[in-house]
Amino acid sequence: MENNLPAENSQPEKESSIFSGEEFTAPADYKSIRNARNAMYFAAGALVVNMIIMYITNQEMEMVWVDLMVWGLFVAGFILLGV
Repeated sequence: MENNLPAENSQPEKESSIFSGEEFTAPADYKSIRNARNAMYFAAGALVVNMIIMYITNQEMEMVWVDLMVWGLFVAGFILLGV
């Protein structure tokens, strides 16, 4: 008796992709990505300026280091997002 089932090794037809090959090989630095990175660095710089002003004006407070640590984490987060 013959088995009329298709062979197990047969491949289904390839479906066409909605993406072109250029989209996968595009350069990493588009203008919009560079602008977003620059915005992240600008925000981190503004937070650093805020930290300096906060340190100068609140030196008499005992817990100013907590505020500086929190702001430092924000600055680090913005820098890491920009990388």
